Amino acid sequence: MSNKIGGKTASEWANLGLKNFDSKNFKEAIECFENALKISPKNGAIWSNLGVTYENIGNYEKEIESSQKAIEINPRDTSAWYNCGVGYGKLGKTQKAIECYQKAVELNPKDKFAWSNLGHEYINIKDHQKAIECFEKIVKIDPNYLIAWKNLGHLYNLIRNFKKTIEIYNQVIKTDPNDSKVWYNLGLAHFNLERDKMAIECYEKAVNIDPKYAAAWNNMGFAYSNLGKYQNALECYEKALEIDPNHLNALFNMGIANVNLGNKNKALGNFEAVQKLDPKNIEVKEYLLKLRKELKKK
Repeated sequence: MSNKIGGKTASEWANLGLKNFDSKNFKEAIECFENALKISPKNGAIWSNLGVTYENIGNYEKEIESSQKAIEINPRDTSAWYNCGVGYGKLGKTQKAIECYQKAVELNPKDKFAWSNLGHEYINIKDHQKAIECFEKIVKIDPNYLIAWKNLGHLYNLIRNFKKTIEIYNQVIKTDPNDSKVWYNLGLAHFNLERDKMAIECYEKAVNIDPKYAAAWNNMGFAYSNLGKYQNALECYEKALEIDPNHLNALFNMGIANVNLGNKNKALGNFEAVQKLDPKNIEVKEYLLKLRKELKKK
């Protein structure tokens, strides 16, 4: 086999591939890496670089194939195991992705990115406890890795450990007070602990940061309803519906608020709108039947 192609050595082709990769010329980078591998087919690092490049053009099958070649040459190539996991994850092959990321963190226990991706794969199969373990590993490696803390807060919300959620998010907002999703999730945790006033404060923070956060407007309305402040609740639901006219929860909740305020005709209109969007909703059918009967008596 020739030591050169087009007058270049494997090393020269590989370096040119890296330059093209850095310039986001991925197709050219692939050609360079493939030429390098024709000269030096047992070079695991080049196979690994080829795999990453295929990822960047969305060819995940080729990413996996190239990464597996790198692993065959060097079974301790953590980057190749990581890239293999990325490819499988993108193809929705969660279990295979998990196996690759597990191998990556076994080889390099301080790889916070592999731990993060492993955590997200566990989220995909709703194994929230294992996902929590992954993100807790990350914050031990890097206590300032804010994304991991945010993921932990979200996961503790999912397993209904709301006190832990609040503890984590209260720390997060000291560093990043402008994340509307964090304020929303913090509000959700307070709401689930029946702390409606605290929930409202958090939802207000969320919509101040992102005025088009329909879910936050809806949830704020629900918290106001719990406090018996139905007019405030209506204003929140109206905001949610301005943003998303088909927001089912806001339409339904507006109907309930109107019932509580004695606005039966308006409530009827709300529930009819919900029924058009969700014809199988039994609860809405019951409200409509009851309201129509009451309005007929007048």
